[in-house]
Amino acid sequence: QEIKLLSQFKHENIVQYYGSETIEGHLYIYMEYVHLGSINKYIQQHCGAITESIVGNFTHHILRGLAFLHGQNIMHR
Repeated sequence: QEIKLLSQFKHENIVQYYGSETIEGHLYIYMEYVHLGSINKYIQQHCGAITESIVGNFTHHILRGLAFLHGQNIMHR
């Protein structure tokens, strides 16, 4: 059900789902490549120290994606 929902969404702040398949008992999920990687990776690369403006930027983009989902009557868990 979640995969079906993910495949319907197109928004600049939502990582795009491209598809999935099961090969030899393993589930492979194909999603958009995110150049900068995860927030955790970004923090590790900057020795755990990030500025308030960087946090604000991440928060801004996360909240835009969340607002889009809420506008579609989807609650992110």
